[in-house]
Amino acid sequence: MKIPTNPKLIPFDFNYAKLLVREYAELTLKYTKNHAEPNQENFHVKIIGPESMRKILTNYLISNLFLKHIANFKNFKTIIPYPEFTIQNYDQPRSSLSYFYNRGLIDESYGVIENYLRAIGSWIFNDYSYIRGKKFYQVRKDILLYLNLENYNPLFDIFDRIKNAIHNDGIHTAHKNKKLEIIQYKFNFYFVRHFPVNYISHNYLFFILAEISFLFEDILNHKWIKSRNFYDKDMPHF
Repeated sequence: MKIPTNPKLIPFDFNYAKLLVREYAELTLKYTKNHAEPNQENFHVKIIGPESMRKILTNYLISNLFLKHIANFKNFKTIIPYPEFTIQNYDQPRSSLSYFYNRGLIDESYGVIENYLRAIGSWIFNDYSYIRGKKFYQVRKDILLYLNLENYNPLFDIFDRIKNAIHNDGIHTAHKNKKLEIIQYKFNFYFVRHFPVNYISHNYLFFILAEISFLFEDILNHKWIKSRNFYDKDMPHF
């Protein structure tokens, strides 16, 4: 899948969104071959991440199709009690709903990524604390170092700050001595303490999740991962 190098070049295009869904679906299908199908007792741990991301992005796409094709002024006026709701400020509830969908996409996708890497880490290090106990920051640092994929660390630093911002009304909070943070991943991301984060939008989220799909593929293609079969029923428990 060809990804623009600058997220600003990614419009909300349903064909592009479908490509992203297909990217995760193809990862799932590719690594499901000769393994158990989803929902069976011996569900293959390798595809938990890609399969869950496919479902989340599909739901996100359906939600935005609703927003684009079903929602209209009359329905909004009936359902949403905006006191001064007129055709002139029709975009206000639409923008609020779009932001709500983006927040959900951030939370849900981050949870999937974290759970997937925790599962992978528990196998790599044969240590249940990678599922419960260790902070996720340490989990992903350990895994990326072990798999020689440390180039993805800045991507996680960016996603961490976006996720934290949505729990602070979109505002970036940081250490008192860090007024400005600049994180470089293919280009510069800027985070200013006590100011809104500018990356809670579909184009930046699509960019990040496309990069995550590349990470998933790099993990699945790693010789250590490829040489082993591990199933949900066999997860290490101590």
